[in-house]
Amino acid sequence: MKNFYQQHLSFPARLGIAPYYWLVWMVPAFVVTNAGGFNYQMMISNLILLLFINIYRDSFWLKKPYVTWNIYVQLIICFYFAIAYSYLYLFIFPSFLIGALLNLEDTFYRQLTVLYLAVSLAILMTWLIDPSLIRPDSWVGAIFSLIAPLVSRSMIRSQRRQRQLATRNQLLGQANQVRDNERQRIAADLHDNVGQAFSLLAVKADLAEKIVDHDPEKAKQEMRDVAQTARDNLTLIRQIVSGLTTPNLMVALAKIQEQLPMVQIDFAVRGDDLVAQWPQEIGSVIIKVMQEATTNVIRHSQARHVTITFSDDSLYQMTYQDDGIGLRTTSQQTFGLAGIKQRVEAVGGQVDFENQGGLVITVQIPKGASDD
Repeated sequence: MKNFYQQHLSFPARLGIAPYYWLVWMVPAFVVTNAGGFNYQMMISNLILLLFINIYRDSFWLKKPYVTWNIYVQLIICFYFAIAYSYLYLFIFPSFLIGALLNLEDTFYRQLTVLYLAVSLAILMTWLIDPSLIRPDSWVGAIFSLIAPLVSRSMIRSQRRQRQLATRNQLLGQANQVRDNERQRIAADLHDNVGQAFSLLAVKADLAEKIVDHDPEKAKQEMRDVAQTARDNLTLIRQIVSGLTTPNLMVALAKIQEQLPMVQIDFAVRGDDLVAQWPQEIGSVIIKVMQEATTNVIRHSQARHVTITFSDDSLYQMTYQDDGIGLRTTSQQTFGLAGIKQRVEAVGGQVDFENQGGLVITVQIPKGASDD
């Protein structure tokens, strides 16, 4: 029952309860269609309204190529009610949707043009049938329908920018915290290891200088110790420098948060506060997976939303989920997925690719795998 509700009745959870409030405005449409009493037109119109609600709901779940056709079907139904009942308020549903989808400019203006033509033609046809049917409330419905796409597009864009800014600030704040922790760790390493080692070098060099005349063999041994200590220090410094150049998970997330909105894809991240303590080797693998998955989403997925979720209860886990077309083939040798699999398995982990309303990539790496 729950699956039936999610697949055929509910709106996406990310939208909250707002779409259900909008459905309240369908009540006047049912009132209008039933005002003339029971007849075949009333039955057909009620069925069409129910179909309209279902189509409107589906528009939030469909992939990008199909949403435009979904909107055009809505406009045809709205046109029918404008001609049959002089009811123009139904146009508000697809008009708001056109703006809220935040499509690319050419798609938006193409849909906007079709909307304006449909509303204008509905008013003209209604006037030609009977000018008295054009009431003041008809003009209100028409005006609302014409301006709703512009208002909703501006409103949704503003909300998206605020979310993006909040997410970016959070990710950058966590990235700065990771950098501060790394600076403290490196400072401690330099003080505790390199600093002491250089002090030891100075002591041994001074000792060798003092005894070189009366005990050359001991002086040579001290200088050999100096050389070995210097080599050890060089290895230690290389390790520290390697740590400085290791990619940062939080910075990588911030970059993804910049990339996806540029192609009209919403981005959300959960559990990002956990990854600051993940080992660098694990973080490097996760970064590569996220980058490859993001490239696939932008080039191939036709997605509108991406969610990355982290958890580390019993193992390190990252889930990268989009709402695009998913995998078109059962083969995992496509879209760079084979490379993802190789990287994860190289550190003892596993990766799964599933179609669940889009592509879901789940990476699981046992704790301690980076130490093997």
